[in-house]
Amino acid sequence: PYREHWRREHWTSGPFDSRFEDYLQFALLGIDMQRADAIRKALASPRTYYAFFVYDHRDHPGDIDWFIVDPDGGRLYLINHNT
Repeated sequence: PYREHWRREHWTSGPFDSRFEDYLQFALLGIDMQRADAIRKALASPRTYYAFFVYDHRDHPGDIDWFIVDPDGGRLYLINHNT
């Protein structure tokens, strides 16, 4: 299966759960501020859904695939960040 050895966070509706903040910050590294703000705004909406796969490197995220469905903004986001 896809990303078999990675942790999975199944589809969850917004608003964004702050316990995943470290993963979101890692996913947004290198993304311009305007786009990152749009993503955070989308994640604040109860109509938005998100899910991710993450592979932790000991005490920090090292690889992540993040998926966001933003119906209000008419966008689908896919973020892949690897170390």
